[in-house]
Amino acid sequence: MAGFLCLSGFSSVVCADVPPKSYAQLNAAETIVVGTIQQIRVESERSLVEKGFGNYDWGIYVTLSIENVEKGELEEAEIKVRCFRVKSRRSATERLSVTGHRPIPQVGTRVRVYFYETDGFEPILPNGITLSTANDDSSVDVGYALVEAKKVSHLSSLAFTFLFPLELWGFLLITVLIGYGLIRFL
Repeated sequence: MAGFLCLSGFSSVVCADVPPKSYAQLNAAETIVVGTIQQIRVESERSLVEKGFGNYDWGIYVTLSIENVEKGELEEAEIKVRCFRVKSRRSATERLSVTGHRPIPQVGTRVRVYFYETDGFEPILPNGITLSTANDDSSVDVGYALVEAKKVSHLSSLAFTFLFPLELWGFLLITVLIGYGLIRFL
């Protein structure tokens, strides 16, 4: 029980996130484009990763004006790229999943974006958006030389849907009932 409490209490620290991709892994993408970020829109939406009731993500929609298609085929001059960050999860076990794209640069930044598929325009997790000049492993590492957009940097992801992890509510209920029973007995 103590181990369970530790895991549920520290679930925001313990996560099974996807490690950052290397430069070679990013270049294996099906489509690679270079462009400038024109607009960023953030909205709360149901999670596409953890599909259960009460799981929400921050949907971050980046409008990208395409300057060059380095790999693959893309006819559009402007695309909307969907990124996400975790907003809330209902349980500690659901918190142990991917936490989203990092970093998401500010408007006006010239970037290179790596896609596995061109269907949904979702960058490779977690570091599928890099500076357009990135050309080695150290320059594609999460957080290297990219300034996070102000609209995105303040997004909170430490919340549980029902205040506590769902698993903890059962333990709290049992504890309260035992405490009430002891008080009544004494």
